[in-house]
Amino acid sequence: MTGRFEFALRNVEASQWQAFERLSRKFMAADYREMRTLASAAGDGGRDGMLFLADGDETVAIQMSLSIDWAAKIRRTAVRLDEKHSQVTDLIYLTSQEIGAKGDDLRRDLRKNRHLILDIRDRSWFVDRELSSPATREAADAFSRLVVDPLLPVTEIVDRGHELLSNHESRAALLYLVLQAEDDSQDRQLTKMCFDSLVRTALRETDNEHRMSRDEVYAWVLSVLPTHDAPEVRGYVDRALERLDRRFIRHWRQSDEFCMNYEERLRLADKFAALAKADEVFAHELADHARFVIAGMEIACDEESLMDIVTRARRVLEQFLFERGEAFVESVRTGQQMLFSQAEIETLARRDAIKHPNLTHLKVELPAVIAETVERAALNVSEGSQVFLRAVGDAYTLFAFLCETPNVQSAVSKLFSNGEFWMDTSAVLPLLIEELLEPEERRNTVLVRAMKDAGAKVFVTDGVVEEILHHVALSVKAWRAPGTWRSRTPFLYASYLWSGSPNDRYLNWLEMFRGSQRPEADLADYLREVHGIRVANLKVQAAAVDERIRWHASEYWRRIHERRRPGESVDPEVVKQLAERDLENFLGVYELRKGEEIGNPFGYRHWWLSLTRSSVEAAAAIQEASGVSRLDSPVLSYDFLTHYLAVGPARRQLAKSMESRLPMMMDTSLLDAPPTTLLAIAETVRSEMQGQDDRLIRRKIRDHLETEKLSKKRVGKAGMEALVADLRTALEMSRGKR
Repeated sequence: MTGRFEFALRNVEASQWQAFERLSRKFMAADYREMRTLASAAGDGGRDGMLFLADGDETVAIQMSLSIDWAAKIRRTAVRLDEKHSQVTDLIYLTSQEIGAKGDDLRRDLRKNRHLILDIRDRSWFVDRELSSPATREAADAFSRLVVDPLLPVTEIVDRGHELLSNHESRAALLYLVLQAEDDSQDRQLTKMCFDSLVRTALRETDNEHRMSRDEVYAWVLSVLPTHDAPEVRGYVDRALERLDRRFIRHWRQSDEFCMNYEERLRLADKFAALAKADEVFAHELADHARFVIAGMEIACDEESLMDIVTRARRVLEQFLFERGEAFVESVRTGQQMLFSQAEIETLARRDAIKHPNLTHLKVELPAVIAETVERAALNVSEGSQVFLRAVGDAYTLFAFLCETPNVQSAVSKLFSNGEFWMDTSAVLPLLIEELLEPEERRNTVLVRAMKDAGAKVFVTDGVVEEILHHVALSVKAWRAPGTWRSRTPFLYASYLWSGSPNDRYLNWLEMFRGSQRPEADLADYLREVHGIRVANLKVQAAAVDERIRWHASEYWRRIHERRRPGESVDPEVVKQLAERDLENFLGVYELRKGEEIGNPFGYRHWWLSLTRSSVEAAAAIQEASGVSRLDSPVLSYDFLTHYLAVGPARRQLAKSMESRLPMMMDTSLLDAPPTTLLAIAETVRSEMQGQDDRLIRRKIRDHLETEKLSKKRVGKAGMEALVADLRTALEMSRGKR
């Protein structure tokens, strides 16, 4: 089957009934070579729904209809047959609608009350038989050309009004880049991939009778990349035309003209149809997220307002992907880390509200609703939508690179390869929590696995192991006495409660990571065996760093940890230990870089991975305080890492299936609600559902906690920030797969 044909059946309009009738006759020819007109069903007001008799068999009537209300249509036809053509005992009903088991009750009713046997041949019947014979294949192709092909060249699947994509050429180029990013092999150079895509886009409406000259192809590509050196762009276009010749395009050498060949037109049409279907599926998911947010925030919303919210959320999400792509390119160009906070999504939502009139009855709540919907959509998508969004996000990044320089491969080649990464506690704790998720939902785990697949080595210091174990011990204290716990809930325990897992099993769950006799060795074994993370230390390297830098770095981390718990009494010794562990990572990785030959700040092989903003901002603050002329940051943000794995040098070593699973967004906000509150909610739901399946109970607990968070009366009103958002939403949504 081809996605193009299925897309055509889903999108055929009522005015195209003649095309559907021709298609149906071709598909029915194997059973009934001839059909003669019997009558028109009453009230149709047109040819749609014409009845036919099978030639040579007066008992079989055949009807072809595009009616959405297929049940009412069939019932009217049954009445007419009963009144005017009582010899008919079988009705074959052909439709483009998807009916399946929904027609079972109608079949039974007609058989019992009208003695009529109903055979429904719906969309899936057509799709299943598309390739059954040359005749059906030809008929499906003709139908698709008529119904779908006129739509596809102008389908703006990924455009929602971005300033950079304000012209038709840019939108078309981005659309083809999405396709290219989705199915192109990693071993190809990015510059080749981008210019092959641009040339395909330029030739998208050509055929043997409608060709483009080489100069016209030049002009089209330069209209998309107007700021670049014309001779350089023409050189890339020439090489792309040469690569694509014969396989994808035809070249008339005498006139030096080009067109897309027929097979490539069909292949691209099929890809566009599949992309449009993925877009539609994602739109439904986005609507579900919006409904959940609206219900959780206790906002009344009619269906018309909901559709405007979905449209707006989609536009904001794509603006977010667009700006993240631009930020990555800017980071590569300037050497400055890309920084991101969840507040930026609400800023985008506010900008969108100013630019586009509000068609809903929501007023001040609109940006918050949009931001929450977008966040849920980016952090929690189905497998199919993840592939779609990953392709769209990568296409935005590649387009941003193209706008910066036509030699995309040269720009990305500045980045490191085969890196060595040291993870801090904030990066490791989410890996432990993801043991509560289904394997396909473990986004942080996927990121670490992708790093390993790309040839990286991953470490933690023994100081980080000690800090994790201290956190575990703290979480056990909160578990033992939730009623007297006054500080923020330790991350592990808060996440465990949020998952809906039974409170009395918490200590058993922790045994997965450490025992009571040799906890350090147990945790080290877990990290090595499950995630391929090895334990080492950087104390010697950290001590070797220039004294001036070391002193200012020490002061920076001391201040960070003193201010990290505002309003709380913090033991100075704890502050000292936390600062020393961050200092060891920061300075140790900085020292490891000595002797590395680099051309830019992202050419180093050694990196410290941290989810905290203070880590990413450390180098600039320490450089300014110490007065050193240059201090390249040893910290790599997760936002940069996901982009790097998708389009950087490591792309060649990463399986396409792994690349498509890279998370769209990483978030680091924590849950501050006291454990008594979380525990009370969880235990209330659990007691109400006593005796039911434990997986269903966990799902209900997650639903209830998420709704409480969103509600105006929610727990978070008194200071709850949120659980790590990607884990939180994944834990809540994993219910559908359990």
